[in-house]
Amino acid sequence: MRADHARTVFELVGEKHWNPATVSWTSQATMTLGLVCVYVVLDVDLSGGPNTNYFVFPTTDMEGLYAQLDSWNLELGQLDLGERASGQKVFAYIAMASRKDPGNERLSPTGQTNMQIMTLAPRGLDWWGVETAPGDGGRYRRNPTYRKRKEDLTNALLDAAQRVLGDQLNGESIRDHIVHLETATPLSHERYTNATGGTSYGYLHSPEQSGDSRPQHITEIEGLWLVGANTTSGHGIAGAMAGGVTCAGEILERPLLIEMIMGAALVDPERIPPDPDGFDPMEWSRGQRLRDARSAGRDSRTGSTGRGIR
Repeated sequence: MRADHARTVFELVGEKHWNPATVSWTSQATMTLGLVCVYVVLDVDLSGGPNTNYFVFPTTDMEGLYAQLDSWNLELGQLDLGERASGQKVFAYIAMASRKDPGNERLSPTGQTNMQIMTLAPRGLDWWGVETAPGDGGRYRRNPTYRKRKEDLTNALLDAAQRVLGDQLNGESIRDHIVHLETATPLSHERYTNATGGTSYGYLHSPEQSGDSRPQHITEIEGLWLVGANTTSGHGIAGAMAGGVTCAGEILERPLLIEMIMGAALVDPERIPPDPDGFDPMEWSRGQRLRDARSAGRDSRTGSTGRGIR
């Protein structure tokens, strides 16, 4: 079972096994806002531009923007991104994967550009027209309100990207160059990772939920250790990776993170076998090794043709 900290406490382990203080903190903790991410591939090569991330701010009142997303209420209709959404209205973060790793055809074929456009999403399920979260078995993908919200936000984020990249497209519309378009919402994130509230970053990094006030790697349950965005090491790629190393170091009682920063060789390189031919780390992580083993097992039972003998 995939479980963030909250689901670990209440579902994977069960609250009766934790100290009351842990249960109380987890019950009251606030999650971060979720993200909407539009994955785009264009049929033009924009890899020659600056290797940077773009931020599109619709206002200088960032506290007000967060407060609006955080306290939105369906009945009050205070935040209707469906009607108000445009490149001028929505906050956007644009990452150009093809500029960060030029020439990588696993991102996109030569002559194309892989990019992502992200924004913050309103808290909760109401704005999406959904009653039950996917982590609790709820269905949402065919919900008409959800589909409309998703379409509106996708268009708003494409508008924001147009503002940033229009000159690099010689004034042409970004929509005329799209060869792949896919949008993920907080509900998508929860469906695939079981993250509470569909958040990418776990618990909100407020003063009362940071540092020693955030779940530590070690727990009161012997043999149970925690890693991930919800822990004291923090969120994001760097936080999650550093947290994994820090947790391993605590288990081994050695400063692994410092050793790695100082360049220590943790294993003998000669003991690391080479990658097999055609090795694809993504396919491997998705179970390629297990599928190969199962396939080999079937072949040994049925013969090289793969046809079973009944």
